[in-house]
Amino acid sequence: MSKINVNQEIKKIENILKQLIQSNDPTLEIASHHLLSSGGKRVRPLFVILSSHIGQDKGNIAAYDVAAALELIHMATLVHDDVIDYSDKRRGNPTIEKKWDKPTAILTGNFLLAKAVEHLSNIKDYRIHQVLSSAILEVCRGELFQFQDQFRTKQSITNYLRRINRKTALLIQLATQVGAMTSNADEKTIQKMKMIGHNIGMSFQIVDDVLDFTSTEKKLGKP
Repeated sequence: MSKINVNQEIKKIENILKQLIQSNDPTLEIASHHLLSSGGKRVRPLFVILSSHIGQDKGNIAAYDVAAALELIHMATLVHDDVIDYSDKRRGNPTIEKKWDKPTAILTGNFLLAKAVEHLSNIKDYRIHQVLSSAILEVCRGELFQFQDQFRTKQSITNYLRRINRKTALLIQLATQVGAMTSNADEKTIQKMKMIGHNIGMSFQIVDDVLDFTSTEKKLGKP
């Protein structure tokens, strides 16, 4: 794998995202930019780019298309999450619902998802479309499962792991899997990258959940 300048790649992704959220409707564009400018590590698109160097066709344009689309999907889930959870803050800033209203938040989430789907039309590999569409369905199921389970005090480890798989691990797993696909990697390598992404995503969410109990709002930057 060739050496990759992570900061440079993040800047590229940021620029693509800024272009993609442009809209004829100023409210949708401003609300989307409000979320985009509130920060974020861009972990998912970065994993796409890193994984796109694993095969023969390294770091091609399709990887950037997928990376940007995946981050837009993630952003859409954050907006809808905040509505479902009645959240006032996201990364220390007012949520879109708090700054505007609930309809604007819901429509902004829909707008970001639509932009992702539109941008993915540039991708010719049908496998990527199949994997992404299946993942979006699983994310929706995961959100509903989490909502229905939120007041259940007795939780099994199986249910917890299933929930965090759909909540966090799925999109990171998707990033490493699809990134490898864009590089024309062989199927065995793609499956290995998928498993790596899954394990990273599960570990990340478990640590995040532990920190919710052991750290402070000031340190975490979230309530």
